Amino acid sequence: MTAILVGPPVWKGRGWLGRVASALATGETVRVPWEEVEKIDSAVHLKKTAKELRLGRGDDRARRWVEWIPGS
Repeated sequence: MTAILVGPPVWKGRGWLGRVASALATGETVRVPWEEVEKIDSAVHLKKTAKELRLGRGDDRARRWVEWIPGS
């Protein structure tokens, strides 16, 4: 493994829901080099912050669409 790819363009290969989400979302593919992975357990832990790796930017935009949902 050389990298982890994340972002809406990558979701297209995740079945029909991934294709729908990819079509509705904006953003680019972000490549996280494997060297930036600290460890993997129930989550992937990175050596750098999400901001440093250009991750999580879509989460901020999506927050306004889901924050009204109880428990979100």
